[in-house]
Amino acid sequence: MSLNSGVPSMRTMSIGLLGLGSTAVVRTMIMIKAGGVNGVAAVSDLGEFVVVAVAAAVVILVARRFEHGSGLRSQWTMIGVGMTAFALGDATWSFMELALEVDVPYPGMPDLFYVAEYVLICAALLMAAGSYRSLLDIRPAAGIAGTAGVVMVALLYVGLLEPYLLSDSQLSTPELVASVFYPVADVALLMVPGIFLLLVAAKLEAGRLGWPWWFVVVGATALAVSDTTFSWLAASNSYVAGSFVDYGWMLAHVAFAVGASLALDIVTPAAEFEAVLE
Repeated sequence: MSLNSGVPSMRTMSIGLLGLGSTAVVRTMIMIKAGGVNGVAAVSDLGEFVVVAVAAAVVILVARRFEHGSGLRSQWTMIGVGMTAFALGDATWSFMELALEVDVPYPGMPDLFYVAEYVLICAALLMAAGSYRSLLDIRPAAGIAGTAGVVMVALLYVGLLEPYLLSDSQLSTPELVASVFYPVADVALLMVPGIFLLLVAAKLEAGRLGWPWWFVVVGATALAVSDTTFSWLAASNSYVAGSFVDYGWMLAHVAFAVGASLALDIVTPAAEFEAVLE
């Protein structure tokens, strides 16, 4: 594979800047309480939905630029579909909270869409790492990633699960399962496969193939931080729309979109690079 050294493109930088700018606009509107106290929930819910939905559309459109039948096309399409599922979860949450004016149950219907994203992104990351197994031995990378996962889950148990969740007798069984699931799923379905892929890609083409996946891991980390914080806030009935956890979810999907665009930059032959930007 011949890789393009002229990266990142203006397209990739624009996606990142627009994503960060949109998140900043949502944050500013919440800080000035646009629409009054009741408007904060609307700005937070709809702002997050728009940012995630646009990021998902970007990833799906970028995925279509890869060669038909290629692994990259399949992998980024799966990530884009997962992001779309997350956006549908946000849309469901917004409809229940804003249109129906009811407290969104936790866990509830939106969680079905959120969980779908985890599964699809995990599958895409494992597929990407596995595609290099004919070129090198990927077992050491799998072992290191698995060990890192065990350590992270242990830290979760000591720092969050045992002191704040498992010992909370006021949580119902569904609430406890959901609160434990998301932080653990962040590690098992996103962080571990992401680390696995980065370790594999780092051995190829001077590591440039791993650059886009770094953004996926950064996004997964942002999801992990927001999910872990949300689990703690939900368990203590302290979560409110517009909390800082909302921005982690938005920025995570912006990072995914930047990663997809950067992947296209890297594999685009130099002679065709400018044409792709048109």
